[in-house]
Amino acid sequence: MKKLIKISFITILVMSFIFSGCSSSVSNTQKDTRKKTRTTNKTPVNNPVVENDEEFQKDSALLPLTLEAIEAGTIYIFEKENRKLFIQKNNGIIEDAYSSIAIEPGDKICFYGYDYEVNYFYHDLNIQCTGNCYVYGNVMSLLEFTAFAGKKEIKKGQAFSQLFINNTKINNHETLDIVLPATSLAWSCYQSMFYGCTGLTKAPELPATSLAEGCYNSMFYGCTGLTKAPELPATSLARRCYKDMFHSCTGLTKAPELPATSLAFGCYQNMFYGCTGLTQAPELPATSLDNYCYDSMFYGCTGLTKAPDLPATTLVYNCYDSMFKDCTNLKSITCLATNINATDCTQKWLEGVAATGTFVKPAGMTSWSSGADGIPVDWTTQDYVAP
Repeated sequence: MKKLIKISFITILVMSFIFSGCSSSVSNTQKDTRKKTRTTNKTPVNNPVVENDEEFQKDSALLPLTLEAIEAGTIYIFEKENRKLFIQKNNGIIEDAYSSIAIEPGDKICFYGYDYEVNYFYHDLNIQCTGNCYVYGNVMSLLEFTAFAGKKEIKKGQAFSQLFINNTKINNHETLDIVLPATSLAWSCYQSMFYGCTGLTKAPELPATSLAEGCYNSMFYGCTGLTKAPELPATSLARRCYKDMFHSCTGLTKAPELPATSLAFGCYQNMFYGCTGLTQAPELPATSLDNYCYDSMFYGCTGLTKAPDLPATTLVYNCYDSMFKDCTNLKSITCLATNINATDCTQKWLEGVAATGTFVKPAGMTSWSSGADGIPVDWTTQDYVAP
C-alpha cells in the first residue's frame, strides 16, 4: 500500500495559469451575487471567463477530475512523496494535496497534477472515500495542470493504475461523466483503475484504437454494478491489453464488439471470467491467433448458451485453453479449426459445459479427441456448411 503522507498546506497563488473547473457549492442567490472567475490555458489571467458558465459546467471533458460528496465522510489520498498533486475544494484556492479531507454533502474536490511526466512513480496515487461520492471530470487533469482538456496522450506506464482500487463509495453522476479521452496509451496505464468499484454502474468511454501492453488489465475487475461495457473500437491490440478487464463483472449481460482480426499474446485472457450474467458473447472474427489469446476468456460464464463462431483454421499454444470452462449452459459451438496440433491449444476448453449439445466442424476434420479437451462425450457433431 502506498505511503500515507501529509503535504504542507501551501497556497498556489503564484501560479498565473490556474485553471478552475469546480463549480461553487453556494446557494443560487450567492451565485448571482458572488462573481467567481476561472482562466484556461487559452485565456489570459487579465481576461477571465465567468466560472459558472453553464455550457462549461455541462461538459465533463472540461472539468478536472472531481469527487462530489453525496454524504458526509472523508477522502483519503495515498501518494508518493515526489508527486505534485493539488486539490481545490468548493471552488476555493488550489493548494497542495493533503492526506485526508473532511467532506459534507455537496462538497466538491477537484484534483490536479503538475510535472507528472518528470515527477513520476508507478501506480503512485490512490484515492479512497468513507462516504458515497460522485466521480466525474477529465482524469487528464492529474497529468496536466492547465491544458488537460486537450491532452490525448498518456506517455508513462501505469499512469492511472490502481487510482480507485477497491473504492466501493464512488458512484456515477446523473449528468456528468468520467472522461478518459486518451487515444495514445502507455503500458498498464489503466490497470486496476476501477478494480472492485462496486458502486459504478456505467463505464467511461474508451476511444483508443491502438492499444499498449496491459493497458486495460483488470480495469473493471469485480465491478459487479456494471450493466453495460464500453465500446472497444481498437483494431490494433497489444500483449494482455484486455486481460481480466471485466473479470467477475456479474452484472454484464452483453459484451462489447471486438473488431480486431489480428491478435496479440494473451490479449483476451480472462476478459469475461466469471461474468455469470453474460448471455451473449461478442463475435470473434480473428483468423490469425497468438499464444493464450482466448485463454479462459469466458470461464464460468454460466449464462452463455451459444459460443461465438471460431473461424481460425490453425490453433496456437494455449489459444483456447479453458476458454468455455464451467459454462454450464453452453450447448452450441462452431469451430472451423483444421490444425489443432499446438500444445494445450484446447486444454479443458469445454470442461463443465452442458451435458448435451451440438459441435459444428469442417467436413473431414477427424482430429478431435472426445472429452473436455475436444468434443464433449455426449454432444452430436455436424459438418459446417458455409452460409
